[in-house]
Amino acid sequence: VWLFDLLNRQLDELRLPESPLSFAVADPNVVIDETEDNDLDDVHFWMERLLEKPQTISLEEMVPDHKWDDVWDSLSSEQQRDQLAKLLQELPKHQRQTLMLKDAYGFETFEIVRALGRSTEDVEDDLSEARQTIRRGLAELVT
Repeated sequence: VWLFDLLNRQLDELRLPESPLSFAVADPNVVIDETEDNDLDDVHFWMERLLEKPQTISLEEMVPDHKWDDVWDSLSSEQQRDQLAKLLQELPKHQRQTLMLKDAYGFETFEIVRALGRSTEDVEDDLSEARQTIRRGLAELVT
């Protein structure tokens, strides 16, 4: 519960008008060894992951299979954030949680499996479906 409260606060910060539309993700060059003794039940392990200096990626990088055009670019940052927040809220809970943990916070699949208590297959399916839904929703906005 506390982890999702933290994630929701981070999402609220992304909605602030003065910040550009971007997501913070962990450094992709950091390799997490699943065999390493990472105590995923330890609060300190999760806090270190959340508090690492994030790298910023754009929405285009998050949804790379779409051609962006002038319609999306003509929207203000606030309108873009509102549209993305609306699409995220429309996702089923497990898909939204999985997408945010994976794409916005850089968590590994095995970490999401442990955090949500779901199977690897379910997490991968949720992630795939969430990304497809966001792509379709964004495509509808810009066409």
